[in-house]
Amino acid sequence: MLDADIYGFSIPVLLGTTESPRKENGQIIPVETQGIQMISMDFFVEPGEPVIWRGPMLGKMIKMFLEEVRWGKLDYLLIDLPPGTGDVALDIHTLIPKCNELIVTTPHYAAASVASRAGYMAAKNNHKIIGVIENMSYLTLEDGQVLKVFGQGGGEKVAADLETQLLIQMPIEQPEPNENGYVSALFDTSSTSGKAYKTLAEKIIPYLS
Repeated sequence: MLDADIYGFSIPVLLGTTESPRKENGQIIPVETQGIQMISMDFFVEPGEPVIWRGPMLGKMIKMFLEEVRWGKLDYLLIDLPPGTGDVALDIHTLIPKCNELIVTTPHYAAASVASRAGYMAAKNNHKIIGVIENMSYLTLEDGQVLKVFGQGGGEKVAADLETQLLIQMPIEQPEPNENGYVSALFDTSSTSGKAYKTLAEKIIPYLS
C-alpha cells in the first residue's frame, strides 16, 4: 500500500503501526503489518510536523516511493490518492499510465462533486474506473434505527456522472481495540464493516486479473 496523500497521510495510523522503514543496499524496505507492506510520508516527518511543499517536491517523493522502495513480488499495489485533481494525482497518472481506479465519496453532494472531478481526470488520462465506493453511508443504532448522518445520494451521483457502477455503501462503524488498546481501521470479518469490505474485495478482484 502506497500512501500518496502527502499532505494528509494517515495509512500507518489506520493500520495501527508505529514502526519505521529501514534502508538496505540503497533501497527503502517498507513497513509490514497485518501482512500488508506500506510506505507513507508519515515515516519521513516528525510527529505533528506539516508538509509544506510545492508540486516538484511532491512529484519527487512519489517517484521515490515507486522506484526506491523494495516492494518485492506484489499481489496488488493499492495507492491512496489525495482528494481532488492536484499535483499528486497528475504525477501518478504520468508515472503509472495504466491503472484501475476506485473513486471514493461520501453521501454528501459537495464531496460527490469533488469525487466526480477526480474521476473525470482519471478517465481523461486513460485510467480504467472500476466503480464508486460511498463511504460513511449510514449509522445503525443499537435499536436497529438507521441514520443517514451525511445525507444520501452522493455515491449514486458520482456513479451516474462517470457512467460506472456504485460498488458498495459502507457503514459507519468503530473498530474494536486490539490487545494493546489501539484502535486501527482493521475490522473483524464478523463485523458489519468486515463483511462489507469482503464483499467489496470480491467485486474488485475480478477486474484486476
